[in-house]
Amino acid sequence: MAFFIGLVVIYLILTLIGFFAFKDKLSDSKFKGRVAASVMFILTGISHFTNTEAFLAITPDFIPATKEMIYLSGIFEILGAIGLQIPKFRKFSAWGLILLLLAVFPANINAAVNGILTEVAFGIGTWYLWVRLLFQPVFIWWVWWSSLKKES
Repeated sequence: MAFFIGLVVIYLILTLIGFFAFKDKLSDSKFKGRVAASVMFILTGISHFTNTEAFLAITPDFIPATKEMIYLSGIFEILGAIGLQIPKFRKFSAWGLILLLLAVFPANINAAVNGILTEVAFGIGTWYLWVRLLFQPVFIWWVWWSSLKKES
């Protein structure tokens, strides 16, 4: 849910800035969506290295080389985020991030089913873990809409 709040806040800040500066670029909703996604994926990717223990806690037992997979997914989040900003790599990066969001979903399910609270959810309660599951399709849609959806 923090990821979603970050997406929306960054999008709204860019919209506000667009009233005063960079009007041509910031009038493009998809551009703002891509920037918001990139910022959030970079922050989340970095957290795979700075908060590895939280990711280890929620990763299901059937995932091999757990720590390495966490680092690898962090690297892919950062690379995907950068790729969203480069037209030549945008489509590939968007599909990569969508696949990554699908690949990490079992960790979120594991956290919800087993009530594994990390410091992000600490004090909020296990309901947060279940609600977070509902946002995964929203994140997938956001990447698709801002980076893959053709203008009609």
